[in-house]
Amino acid sequence: MRLLRRLTVAAAALALLAPALAHAGTEALQPFPSDLLTVMDRLTFLQSSVTYADERLAGLDAVVLMEVVEHVDPPRLPALAHAVFRTARPAAVVVTTPNSEYNVRFPSLQAGTFRHPDHRFEWTRPEFGAWAGEVADRYGYTVEFRPVGAVDPEVGPPTQLALFRREEA
Repeated sequence: MRLLRRLTVAAAALALLAPALAHAGTEALQPFPSDLLTVMDRLTFLQSSVTYADERLAGLDAVVLMEVVEHVDPPRLPALAHAVFRTARPAAVVVTTPNSEYNVRFPSLQAGTFRHPDHRFEWTRPEFGAWAGEVADRYGYTVEFRPVGAVDPEVGPPTQLALFRREEA
């Protein structure tokens, strides 16, 4: 929502897997600051999944997968990549995911466990880099990596971000 407030966005789509949330629309976002009322008419709610091609998402300027990929079963990651990078084919894609190397900095997290019980995996920085590089090469994007959060000199940032930009033919 901060993005809508800060940028001049003509329209945005919020795709939710849960039908109840998609149908609830703005009600699902309550309470929200009154200044966002001015942008709510530019927000469309859809029921969708990142692992299935959805033509309604084609032609978007950008797609953000914030803390999404780690909730997808690894055998479904190629379907996610195809749906987002081939079918939707936005100009930019932002993907964030936990940096598993950083987990040692969480005292309450037992070794070998994930940050959330629904995580199917958590990648190291090299693992995320390999996946993102392969996706970028396959679908005609460039990719750059950025830290999210303070960078620990030994284990990196708590969250990693890949910014994909579509290469023009």
